[in-house]
Parts: sequence; C-alpha cells; structure tokens
Amino acid sequence: MTAVAKLERFPGSQDILDAWFKGMGLDPAELVWEWANRNVVLTSEMAAEAGRYDISRTPYLREILTNLSPSSPVVTTILMKGSQIGASQAGLAFLLYMIAVGGGPCLVVCPTVGAAELYSKQRLEPLIQNCEATKEKLPSNKGAAGGNTILLKVFPGGILRLVGAGAVNPLKSMPAKVVVFEEPDEFEPDLEGQGNATKIVIRRIKTFGRRAKVFANCTPAMQSRSVIAPLYLSGDQREYRMPCPHGCGHMTVFNKELFRFEKGRPETAHMVCENVKCGLPIEEAITKTEMLAAGEWIPKVKDAKPGTPRSYYLPALYSPEGWESWADIARDVEAAEGNYEASKTLWNQTWGLPWQDTTDRPDHELLYQRASASPYAMREIPPWVLFLCAGIDVGQDHIEIGVWGYGRKGRRHLVEHVRIRGSKSDPETWDQAETFLQRRYVHPLGAVLQLRRSAADRGKWPEVVIPWVRKQDPEFIVAIRGSPKVDALILQQSFWREKTDDGRWTRDGGFITWVLGVGMLKLELYNYLALPAPREGEEMAPGYVSLPNDVTLDWCEQLVSEEYTTHKNKRTNKAVAVWQTVKGGRGEALDCANYARAMAEMVGWSHWSEADFVREEAALQAHADELKLEMTKLRTRRLAKGDLRPVTEEDLVSNIVRPASYVPPAAAEAILVPGVVAVREDAAPAGRSSAVALPKGLRTSMAMEGAVERPAEVGVAGKASQKVDFRGIMRKSGMGRSRAHDE
Repeated sequence: MTAVAKLERFPGSQDILDAWFKGMGLDPAELVWEWANRNVVLTSEMAAEAGRYDISRTPYLREILTNLSPSSPVVTTILMKGSQIGASQAGLAFLLYMIAVGGGPCLVVCPTVGAAELYSKQRLEPLIQNCEATKEKLPSNKGAAGGNTILLKVFPGGILRLVGAGAVNPLKSMPAKVVVFEEPDEFEPDLEGQGNATKIVIRRIKTFGRRAKVFANCTPAMQSRSVIAPLYLSGDQREYRMPCPHGCGHMTVFNKELFRFEKGRPETAHMVCENVKCGLPIEEAITKTEMLAAGEWIPKVKDAKPGTPRSYYLPALYSPEGWESWADIARDVEAAEGNYEASKTLWNQTWGLPWQDTTDRPDHELLYQRASASPYAMREIPPWVLFLCAGIDVGQDHIEIGVWGYGRKGRRHLVEHVRIRGSKSDPETWDQAETFLQRRYVHPLGAVLQLRRSAADRGKWPEVVIPWVRKQDPEFIVAIRGSPKVDALILQQSFWREKTDDGRWTRDGGFITWVLGVGMLKLELYNYLALPAPREGEEMAPGYVSLPNDVTLDWCEQLVSEEYTTHKNKRTNKAVAVWQTVKGGRGEALDCANYARAMAEMVGWSHWSEADFVREEAALQAHADELKLEMTKLRTRRLAKGDLRPVTEEDLVSNIVRPASYVPPAAAEAILVPGVVAVREDAAPAGRSSAVALPKGLRTSMAMEGAVERPAEVGVAGKASQKVDFRGIMRKSGMGRSRAHDE
C-alpha cells in the first residue's frame, strides 16, 4: 500500500494504475462487428452507402470481424477479394474498435509512405472524427504534441502507427499487437534480402502470442509477385457457401465458372447452382440478398492444423445488391475480350484472382508452323481487319517497317514486314521509307486500306529520326521511344528538348514525342501468341495474333527475341524485372510489332465500344461500295470506246500492293507493284521475270549500277514505269538472295 500511495503523489500515476488494471482484466466481450454496428458512421466520401455501419449489408464479413475480435483465438485472417465488397470499411472499423475498446500497439502497413498518408488523411481520420467513441480519444488537429499526427496516433491504452512497406527499419522499430496489411500485393517483393514487409512484420507480433491479430486485405495483382495469393493458400481457404434457392439442398457459391449471360445482353446475367443435378439459374434481383444472409464460410482444407491462418476468397460477384451488379460485371466481361489491360483488371478486380502472365518465351518454330497453315499471304488482308498501323525500327544500315491490321476483340494480323537497306544518314533511305508508308492494300470487301498511323523509333538516333518525323504529318507519323520500366503505361506523351545557342535545353519548339511501355506490350503479345490456333470452322480466340503463311522462320525468331527475367540491382540490391534480348538475337520484328500496337492504342482501339466497331465497319463498307461504283462507271466508259481491258482498283487508286502470288487480270511480262523498293527473287510466279516496276524517280538502297534499261511501257494504272533487273545488280555486287522479308 505504501508503494501505491507514493505513485499517487505524482501527476499521471492514476493513469498508470488504470492502464495496469485494464491490462490485467479480461478481453472485451463485444465483437468488432457488434461494436461497429453501434458506433461507426460512414460518410459518402468513403463508402458506397453513407450512414451507420450495418453488417447485414455484407453478412459475409461477420465471421472475418469476429476473428479480429480480442475474444477470438484466431490470430491471422487473410482476405483475397474482388472490389466493391466492403472489405476496406471492415478493416477501418477494426482499427476504430482497437482505438476505442481494444488498445495496444497497432501497426498499419501500406505500400508506400505516400499511400499511408493518403490512407490516414482520406479514410482513417475522417472516420475517427465521425465516431463519438474514437473522437473523444483522438481529437483532431492536435499535432505531435497532442499525439495525433498523420502517421502516428497516440490514444489512452495504445498507439497506432502507419508506415510504408518500402524500407526495413520502420517495419522493425515497433513491436505490434495488431497489424493490418493494406494492399500487400503492391509491396516491394524483397527488402534488403529479408523478404517482403509481411514476413518482416509478422516476426514482430510473436511476443503477443494468441492475443495478436493480423489482417491482410488485398485485391490481387500479378501472380509472379503476389503476396496475398500465397498467404491465402497457406490458410484453410474458405468459401462463402449459400443454400440453393431451388431447394436442391446444395450449398452453392458465386464464382466466374458459374456466371452466365447471353452474349450482347448483359441484363440477362445470372448464376447457376453448382450442383450439376440442379444447375438452375439464380437471379440476382430475386434471391441474392436472402442467399447472402443465409450463407456460411466453409474451409476447403479439411482438418487444418491448429494455428493455420483463416483465409477467405471473395470475388466481386458477392457485392451486395445496389453496389456492383451482375449486369455491370457482364459488361466488363464483354469489354475485356481481346483487351489485355481490361482482362487483367477483370481478373484482379472482379474475379479477385492474381493475373498469370505468360512470361515464357514462345517457341518460334511452333509460331512458324502455325503461320504456314494460315490462309493469308503477305499483303493479303483478312476480312475482319478494320484498320492498319505501322512500326518503324531504325538500324545503322537499314530501316525495318512492320504493317499490322487490327480488328474486333483484340485480334491482330501481320500484313507485311520489310527491310529497306541503306544508311540511316542517307536521305534516300528515308525517301524510300516515306514511299513505302504510302502503300495501300485491297480489303476483301473491296475497300482500299491505307495506314492510319505510324511510329518511328527515335531511341538510338534521335538526331536522324526527329528531323525526318518533323517533316511529316503529326496525325500520321510520330516519334517514339521505349520506356525501360517493365510496368510503364503503354502510351505517355513527352516533349523533345533542344539545345539553344547559349547551351540551355528548352521545350519551346513544342515537338511532341511519345514514350511507350514496351514491357507491357511485350507481355501482352507473348500472352496472345500463346493462344492456340483455331481449328477448322472455329472462331479465333480474342486477342489472337494472326501471321501470314509466307512469313519466314527468321522473322518468327525475331518476334520472340526477348525473355522476361529478373536480376539484382547493384545499387539497391533489390530484385528487378527486366526484358533482355536472347543471346545473338535480333529484335526488329518484335520492336515493329510493339510500335504498331502502340499506334493502335493511340487510335483508341483497345477502348472502342460496340458502337465504335460498328461505325468502323460501316465506314469500310461505304468506302467499298463507293469504289465499286466508280469501277463500274469506268468499265462502262471503256466498253463504250471498245476498250476491253478489265478494271481493277489500281485504275482508280495509286500505290496499291498485292500478295506476291497475285496475277493482274491482264497478264503482263512481270508483276508490277508501284511503290516497291525491292522484292525478293522468289516473289514472282514461276515463268515470270523477277524485274520490279518502280515509280518514276525512285531509287533502291543498292547502287543502280547493273540496272537494265528497258523501253518504257504501260504499267499498273496505265502509267509508264521503268523496270530494274535486280538479279543483275545482286550478282554484280556479290550479294546472294535477299531475306524473305527484305525490300
């Protein structure tokens, strides 16, 4: 008693005694969700529904919040989820409960310090001040002196600290009784060789034994670096099961495998009972709310060992009525077909599953075999292609151009790929590239397609590429460079800086260039190259990459010339994901494919709605009808004059190119293709000359020495042209047969 009397003599001694007696007492009997129902008030800024917290709206969270209650023996609770299910509000309610009732040292771990500050200012602090039970313990705006700052909140009986997951020291500096991991899939995968933040922090709770609480709440991201997915698999993997409303007696679930809707009619979205003997439809508006109320969590891992974490999986399909509807999800499913970014978002945010990228390098020989079975040759347009884009890669002694066509559901087709030989510094080489970009291709509908957009790589030689691009139409050709970051956005605007006479760098010229997220584009391409070829009579899969049957094995090898790997950054000692070229490989085909794909993104292709595709198809058909009408008129005029020559698209449109096997209706001595710089020797049909008709004034990248002058004669579209014997040129210069995709 004497010791107690001495303690009471100094200020604050009673607080110490109160805290000591409280610590010796029993844990609060009230469960977190019971307390939240009475005390937590949500605002419209932080929740889909403002007002008092009501667990009956999200009954699947009742067990999770029970686990987080001090009276529960469960230590670790893992929630792998989709969006719009109320999990974030549940985590905040738990923190408010600890401030008002539970007490003890609490730690909230966010991906970065900046994310922790936003979490505190935009979500936690407004909720604290909106709740009477916590407001009196943590008055607002008291600052460091009052124990209430953005990242540190001191309250009677405890402390709450918010930290970022990017450094080891803050994670180790404080033992914690309660830990909340907010979006752990965004954490750094490895911190100074000690693993990610979850592994470091969980070691700090062991001193609290069974009284500790860990809550990891996350929408998963990439499978390769996911934190929540392995945590979920380490637990008992619980599913929220509900009695079938049709009385079959089965406890069914909501998941993507049981989700159904009629194509083009998202309003028909529904579930079916998991029981194959039942399989009847479950309508959202009729039975969803009642089913959620009657549900229970059932572990997939039976007889789990004591201490096994409780892990839960909850896709957005469980979202309460009035939040995200099944019709909304059906629209997202349709919009994601063939769209890489939208597919990842759907997989993560809706299905609540980690996205598995195909980072394995596709087999180029299998791609070549698949291409050989294609019904289309180079320069032949499939009927589903709606527009064309080109990518231009610049080398020391050549320029390579890849032309790609794009259609519905993310499908694409290689139209042609050429190499223009010549020094990058030679204006004539660029003249040939400019001529090539004026090529036009005949669509099966009868329309003639020209390139909509082109991108030239200015990465290695901006002093050569930038001046050339500046002379072009900015709505047609842009300068681009690739970003070294593997997760950079597909397309970001940038400005080209120039050095002034006084040595300053300025953007005053206003010349816009673009930075490409080539890492994401490569992941997208590799994922879609892995899709199986359609069988006869089958439709191509969304995102399918179609290749012509005369593409070369060398080109296929170039298309997959890089591999996705990781290495340790020497400066930070962190594992970094990178794309690196396979030893001895060349990547022009891959680069051109990515540049063209970025131009399709600039057109808006990946975000087109059904109305946009219908508009494109209607415009294509209208152009075809107009061209056919003009051809009919020309044919009528010719017949009136006794001219029996057939009418082709070349008679009305210049710079048309055809497949190598194409023979004009009026047989001529050679296949005449305007705008071609050079064609490989085996491009001409058997028995015909390999000579190529060139537009007047056009020169090839090879010296014209050895050219055979021939009398001018009528070429394509009735224009005079000059023929050049490339075999003679190549023999004299000592060159062998050119590559199959050389021009």
